[in-house]
Amino acid sequence: GAGKDTIGKMLALKTGLGFLSTDEFIEISESRSISDIFRIKGEDYFRRKETSVLKAIQRLPNLIIATGGGMVMLEKNRRIIKKMGTIIHLDAGMSVLLVRTRIDRQRPLTKNRKYLKKLFRRRRGLYDFCDYRIDTENRTPTEIAKILMKKINLKSCRGRSNIQRYIIKIDRKKYPVLIGNNILAPALRTVLESKKIAIISNPLVSSLYRSKLVKALKKKHSDIHEFILPDGEKYKNVNSALKTYNYLLKNAFDRSDMIIALGGGVISDLAGFAASTYKRGIKYVIIPTTLMGQVDAAIGGKTGIDMMVKNSIGTFYQPDLVIIDIDFIKTLSRQHFIGGLAEVVKYGAIRDSALFLLLEEKIDLIKKRDPEILKEIITRCIEIKSKVVARDEREQTGHRLILNFGHTIGHAIECLSQYNIDHGAAVAIGMVLEAGIANKLGFLTGHEQQRLKDLISNFGLPVQLPQNIKSTGINECIRQDKKQRNSRIQLPLLIGIGKIKIREVKWEKLS
Repeated sequence: GAGKDTIGKMLALKTGLGFLSTDEFIEISESRSISDIFRIKGEDYFRRKETSVLKAIQRLPNLIIATGGGMVMLEKNRRIIKKMGTIIHLDAGMSVLLVRTRIDRQRPLTKNRKYLKKLFRRRRGLYDFCDYRIDTENRTPTEIAKILMKKINLKSCRGRSNIQRYIIKIDRKKYPVLIGNNILAPALRTVLESKKIAIISNPLVSSLYRSKLVKALKKKHSDIHEFILPDGEKYKNVNSALKTYNYLLKNAFDRSDMIIALGGGVISDLAGFAASTYKRGIKYVIIPTTLMGQVDAAIGGKTGIDMMVKNSIGTFYQPDLVIIDIDFIKTLSRQHFIGGLAEVVKYGAIRDSALFLLLEEKIDLIKKRDPEILKEIITRCIEIKSKVVARDEREQTGHRLILNFGHTIGHAIECLSQYNIDHGAAVAIGMVLEAGIANKLGFLTGHEQQRLKDLISNFGLPVQLPQNIKSTGINECIRQDKKQRNSRIQLPLLIGIGKIKIREVKWEKLS
């Protein structure tokens, strides 16, 4: 009733910041409306969901968040909100709220006038912790947005950058990767015509970007579906794949239709696996929303799900289009941002000493997420990976194995932690330990080993095994690795910054 969503979206459009509605997040994750949640599960359940949403988004930067009006009812919610940033209370009188909400059937607590008055009195003092109070009576949303821009010193955004087009050629498949800042809408104009489109995403990413994506797609496509999967590596499994197949079958998708993967590496792996196997393959577009997805997971055509070990079931399946919008990176949590930097460091370490030096010299700009420097490093990583994949798409010659630097030990760390350690952190530790093996075997100098360790550490990534993970456990996990043969494993070993070789290493060398 106060206009939080309307004004929040206006501010996001003016400033280039992201926008998220907590109510929409809950609706997406529950697959039902707020009104139905109240009716079926009750208000107490809904308030607990609000708390879980706050915990999920509390560390996301560069974001305008519209909370539900009752979010402040719980003290623990108010404590979390206080730590998240500048808090604005959009205020309106009782009579104004009654007029604004009387035609909205989706507001479960505003249907009874008497109850609404009681609710108004209960909440009245709970907004006093806010940094600013803005009276919305007799003001339009545009006027309120202007007041807020000035009051909290928000800056207008620079707009979108030019689209850089990079063509990937692998065997007989050729497809474009479109790279730029705030390019989602114009880039989607290149999406192939399809009768139906299924957007596969997770609740958080969908609540951040669904409306922008659907709005752009509707200019050319009318039959747009969305399938939401839970977030996290533990859901990248057979059960999620089966649910995806069931959804596609129930909605009569055929081989002329298309899947769009909107999310990070988990979503692109799983959606790609579904696209490659459903009716022996349908059209597939990747829109990676994480740094790791943009530099690694979305490029190269690997798809997969986990069973016992990571990516034990999968295919090689190249997409029809990849859209790299650097604008997505601004709302990543610090953990996910620096996790993606682990893959960036990998590409410099294995193939591009100049990129590695750039990372060392521009570390402050990178940490600030400068869009121009991000565009440069993302483009260079894509160029490196696409050239490696073009030589050995299906890992038949062994050349593609160089991309696994840090991943042999990294995957074992993820597995042993039951995926409580994220992929980027695990790969960072894996690179340090595998560089140590290279040094021990005489391939890598101590100086270059230290350069790698220092760069990883300076980005805020871990460089040592957690205390609860032992090297003996890592060895057992590696025995299940796809690359092991006869107590030996094919391991990418650095022989210098920007140089790497594949060597067979015995188990005991990994101890």
